[in-house]
Amino acid sequence: MQPRDLICFNCKNFSVMGCPAFPDFEIPEEITSGENNHKKPLPGQGNDIVFTPKTEDDELFIIS
Repeated sequence: MQPRDLICFNCKNFSVMGCPAFPDFEIPEEITSGENNHKKPLPGQGNDIVFTPKTEDDELFIIS
């Protein structure tokens, strides 16, 4: 199986806790498959959170 480069990994809303657009922690297959770029809320989504590209300022750097 090939690893996928999920669009979610490049979204400023996505974190290790998941995606706030889908608080039940189940990102729909149409998004994870790349079929839908999540530029608009999905029907029945329950909020208006959509894909927002990360910027350099959104990156978290941990200094040890």
